Amino acid sequence: MLASSTSQFCNIVRSESVAVQGYSYEYLLTTLFITFLVPGHIEAIVRFANFERRASPQDIATAEVVYASQIGLDTIDELTQATTVTMYARFLWRSKRDTDAARAIFKTGEGKFCSRFYFSNYLKFEMEQLGKNRTIDRVLAEGYFKVAHDCPSIVSRR
Repeated sequence: MLASSTSQFCNIVRSESVAVQGYSYEYLLTTLFITFLVPGHIEAIVRFANFERRASPQDIATAEVVYASQIGLDTIDELTQATTVTMYARFLWRSKRDTDAARAIFKTGEGKFCSRFYFSNYLKFEMEQLGKNRTIDRVLAEGYFKVAHDCPSIVSRR
């Protein structure tokens, strides 16, 4: 099984690396191996998504696929899922400038993740989306309520 996977990855990388200038065959191969054979390796996921984004800046849908393929896998623990969801939402917000899609991704984690990293990034995201009807106090109060409701253990920690 691993031998056939190895040859498939090598063929994919050889065909793709010809079109991508500036990236070595070894870099692409290593990133693909880590991303697909060791799911949940956060650094590899982020690096591969950023590679895809830089390789084709006009079409960042391929970078989205890298994140989306990792979300919801049964083999990944809760903390890694929370980090992947957070990084995906940040990617949509920063790279695509799509606040609605980023908010939708963040909302998928409500009630599922008890992670300070997830909630602190969610609150930072919401605080930067202030508008006419949203004040910093209101956003913080809503965020605190979400955290206290979903994960009381985070609120009680010191």
